[in-house]
Amino acid sequence: MLSIKFDIEKFNGRINFGLWQVQVKYMMIQSGLYKALNGQPTLDASKEGISTTKKLWEKLEGMYQAKGVSNQVYLKELFHTLRMNEGITISDHMSVLNDIISELEAIGVKIDDEDIALRLI
Repeated sequence: MLSIKFDIEKFNGRINFGLWQVQVKYMMIQSGLYKALNGQPTLDASKEGISTTKKLWEKLEGMYQAKGVSNQVYLKELFHTLRMNEGITISDHMSVLNDIISELEAIGVKIDDEDIALRLI
């Protein structure tokens, strides 16, 4: 099994959340853990108060997601340069694409269906 080391700074609320979020999502995809963000219950949800990893992720987004121009540019660049990596399933690739689109829409950027279709081709 291939071992991949990731060097991602711990999120402390002061660093760029959007950049950190993308780095963590990429790490989760490469590690096969990305499906945890789709809403599966956590192992011990009764003690945590947040019952799924997805809800935790959404809570962090609500608290820290930057809505500034630099984040818009960064997310647009991610959208336009997204490529499906070897070894990634189509559904995981689609999840990443949909997440980028959702993040753009959450900060007020509309992506045309034609652009989405072209990104898939």
